[in-house]
Amino acid sequence: MTVGSNLDMMQYSKSAAIVLTVVLLAATLNVRAQSTEDISAPNKVPDMSYFRTSPDTINPGTNGKLNFTIMDRYQNSMYNVNLTVEVYKWATIEEAKNISKVHHPPVIKEGQDQTYLYKVGTMGPGIGINIQMTLETRSDTPEGTYFVRTMMTFEYGNGSYVMKSRGYFTNAQWESATDQLNLNQSVGGINITSLGVDGILVDTSFSVKKPMPMWPLALLIGLTVLFAVLAVVLYLVEEEKGNVRLKKMFFPQAGKVQQRKMLLEQDMKKRKKKGKGIVKPEMTSEASTLDKTEEE
Repeated sequence: MTVGSNLDMMQYSKSAAIVLTVVLLAATLNVRAQSTEDISAPNKVPDMSYFRTSPDTINPGTNGKLNFTIMDRYQNSMYNVNLTVEVYKWATIEEAKNISKVHHPPVIKEGQDQTYLYKVGTMGPGIGINIQMTLETRSDTPEGTYFVRTMMTFEYGNGSYVMKSRGYFTNAQWESATDQLNLNQSVGGINITSLGVDGILVDTSFSVKKPMPMWPLALLIGLTVLFAVLAVVLYLVEEEKGNVRLKKMFFPQAGKVQQRKMLLEQDMKKRKKKGKGIVKPEMTSEASTLDKTEEE
């Protein structure tokens, strides 16, 4: 073997050693970063946002869409991600019931009854994934607000994690987790260890309600316009120098009645001056002539 070939082998070995060192260093830093990363921190748990229902309110007997976005906020990818979405409660101003006690509640078309399991798979850091499902209702589906809870299971680093929203816990469990805090077990003011989860997700909701009939609104608008027009007409007619054409149109007898009134007042004044009193005033010849003219 020549000296040149030996030199080439030495250079190749050095290059390989450098590459291997860089790879090991990167892997070490990655493991260390994952080990120091707070998986349960509220600003680190998978983000669920942009919840929207289309239409905003679902009419009983029709379908609607529920959309939202989930995103990995960790430094690395999440694996074997499974998202469960479930309609779990119905409520109005007067009462609230678990969905199992509601007659003909909405159904998630892509899932089974009120539960939808979406197998996300792998989620890369900082990448949002849009989730969409169809909400089916019947004509006899009760009107009100329907609450939706979420649960996510996934693998990250060397561990497996489970996160749930508020709807998975009873009031007693939630109060206990928020009242009896332990600095080593609490995240964001919630004792997640007592709840048996690794993080808290968010709930959402949608509404089912019949649309308000339009005829009362149309009637109200029509009456408003009518009274506005009448107010303008009456103002123009009652003005001293009002519109003569309008006066003749809306009060065709106004001039004759006013004239008759003036003649009667004059006749009454004459009788008072003569001292005869006014027992039953008689119409003057001019007033009588006016009445005949009106009859004709």
